[in-house]
Amino acid sequence: MKALAPIALVLTVACATLTPAGQKVRVTSNSEAVRGCRYLGAVLGADHAGVPQDKFVVNLKNNGAKLGANVVLITAGTWQGEAYACPAASAETPPAAR
Repeated sequence: MKALAPIALVLTVACATLTPAGQKVRVTSNSEAVRGCRYLGAVLGADHAGVPQDKFVVNLKNNGAKLGANVVLITAGTWQGEAYACPAASAETPPAAR
């Protein structure tokens, strides 16, 4: 079991760094932001209890980007979300939310 600890640490650290594709993904809790967007799948901010809370959004963005999303709708705290491909105008933050 000790041999797996370094592997788990590397995976956790690797997942906690925002990728270039993840930088293009917006995370929102506003369901109106994904109206008219194409649902791509569910994403996780963490798959185990060892991920620090400040890395959940980074993981949501990276995991959304892997599905081709530009928006992730948070569905359960910051642990879970839904990935969407939205038209460019829909993917931007609405003026009222800025």
